[in-house]
Amino acid sequence: GIHLKSAAKLSNNVGPPQFQMAVWPDIVGEWHNVDRWPDSAARDNAFEVFQTLDKLDPTTIGTALAHEEIPALRFVPDAQELFDEWRVELEARLRSPEMELNPAFESHLAKYRGLMPSLALIFHLVEQASVSFVSASPVGLESARMAAAWCDFLEGHARKIYAAETNADVAAAHVLADKIKAGAVDDGGNVRDLYRPQWSGLKTPEAVWKGLKTLQKLGWVKVEMQETRGRRADVVRVNQTRRADDDRRSLNRDNQRHVIYRPPYEALTSTGG
Repeated sequence: GIHLKSAAKLSNNVGPPQFQMAVWPDIVGEWHNVDRWPDSAARDNAFEVFQTLDKLDPTTIGTALAHEEIPALRFVPDAQELFDEWRVELEARLRSPEMELNPAFESHLAKYRGLMPSLALIFHLVEQASVSFVSASPVGLESARMAAAWCDFLEGHARKIYAAETNADVAAAHVLADKIKAGAVDDGGNVRDLYRPQWSGLKTPEAVWKGLKTLQKLGWVKVEMQETRGRRADVVRVNQTRRADDDRRSLNRDNQRHVIYRPPYEALTSTGG
């Protein structure tokens, strides 16, 4: 079984990935003024739960000492089975091609390994504290189900937070733009030459074409069909005239809107295209 830690450690990561829980503040519909008394009964119930948990002695609820001597509870068997199935699915996703272009989003989702059981423990304790008594019992199936549902809910918010990265077209365009600026993309080279090196983020034809289509719209490149000895080949023509850093900053600034500014492709010299 998996131990449920009753304490959490701060991450050394910097930026949004350090948070297990994050929400995106959506603005839905029109604003309406709400002027009413607070629900005093709900407030009092919440404070009673806080006070009960604050006074809780972990040794009285069947905890065992886990790693680093932290009091922990276990799942009941069916809750453990649910967690195991949920974990298998999560680990498969973390290793999927979808995550290759989204390292920050992948890092965030990886933290759900600990978030899900932590939420299950919280729901379990709150449910018991709501009746002013915490019994010696393992974490049940319903708490595990609620925790898994909350992870699904929070992932939707995380996708909005990491939208600039999870948009595959923009992510591939970022990688390809870096390769162009580094001189690693030959003007007139075959499109196949872009995924043969197996660059991170450009390992598949699909990823390469997504990046090319985005950059072509912005004037960075142009893909042409050429015939050589009766064979057709897609070649990349690179805009050699504008590779200034301000263009790359435009890419960073505007990718949240999935729009990247670039001067029109007509800036290419006549010999370049």
